[in-house]
Order: sequence, then C-alpha cells, then structure tokens
Amino acid sequence: YNEWANQTNSISIGNTTDGKECINFGSDGAIKTPNQPAFIAHCNVNDQGGTNNKVSNASIIFTGTKLNRGSAYNTSNGRYTAPVSGLYEFSFSSNLQTGAMSGWFNVSLVSSNGDLIYHYEDKLTGWQYVAFTNRIYLNANDYVYLNLSCQTGAVGCDPTAPWSRFEGHLIG
Repeated sequence: YNEWANQTNSISIGNTTDGKECINFGSDGAIKTPNQPAFIAHCNVNDQGGTNNKVSNASIIFTGTKLNRGSAYNTSNGRYTAPVSGLYEFSFSSNLQTGAMSGWFNVSLVSSNGDLIYHYEDKLTGWQYVAFTNRIYLNANDYVYLNLSCQTGAVGCDPTAPWSRFEGHLIG
C-alpha cells in the first residue's frame, strides 16, 4: 500500500499483503525502515565467553538481547543468520578479562562463507578493551559468529552493561 499522511507530510510504503509499514520518508528528511534486520546482543555473567565462563579457542555466545529485529540472532549458539542477501555491518566491543594469561589473544568475526575478520592483541594481562566494526557481504542463510582464541589461559567478556556487545544490521 501507499499512504500519504497530510498531517505529518510523510510518505509510507508498505507490504500490501500484511499492511505493515516498510519504509517511511518523513517531512524532516529522515528515512525510517522499521523492519530492517538488526540485532544488539550483550553478555551475561554466565554466558560462554563471560567472566564466569572464560573460553580459549571457542565461540562467544551472548544470551542477552536488547534488539533482535527479525529474530535472526540465536541466543543459543551466538550466530546471526542473514535473512536476506546484502551488505551487513557488524560490531563487537568488550572489556575483556585476560587474568594472568601470557601470549596473544584474538577475537574473530567468523562467517560461514569463509570470510574472517579479527582483532589481535599480544602479551597483555588484566583488563583489555577491544572493539571493531566491519562490513561483510552475506547471502541469505549465511551466518556469522564470534570466536575467541588465546595462546595460553582463557579470556572472558565483562558482563557489566554496556561493556560487552555484539551487534549488526543490514546496510543494503
């Protein structure tokens, strides 16, 4: 359906089968896409990869979500599965507790299509803040997840809000 709202001077375009608004062009120039796939996941203390469940060479699985539009982020396995093909942007940020480990650690964004993006740190102990953002093209049903690897010991994400987040959205 197409709708012109005279009171707000906006244009809404929706899906004719369910009547939901797909895109809105506001009079202020803002373009809103209320159904655009997106998620924001956060760490809870006992999550795999949290401070009470540190990992070495394993997936980070955040079980908390602040947003999961389209339900494509799975809190059981930590994977985001692309509902449609397109360019996606993903971000990870965390205050990581490395404890008394020695050597290196890295946090990777791993894709089922073979792409790998990672952040590498060398010879650090204590708390380390790590953050990265990157874009990756995914086909429908491709998935991404976070993996944490370290040379010795184990590492955990700080569950104190807002320190540890994994988030992403479809760009187009």
